[in-house]
Amino acid sequence: MREASLPVPKPVTNPKDIDKLVIVKRQGAAGGKGYFMAANEDDYNKKENN
Repeated sequence: MREASLPVPKPVTNPKDIDKLVIVKRQGAAGGKGYFMAANEDDYNKKENN
């Protein structure tokens, strides 16, 4: 993405900092599996624990 000069999303390292819709990559996720979307900290916590 950087080589193509495309905008790169800013990483969010703390769920408390989620203030808009984000795509979360779980540890070890690959091939389109292990990702989910979260809109805020509560949403993140509900989905991370499932």
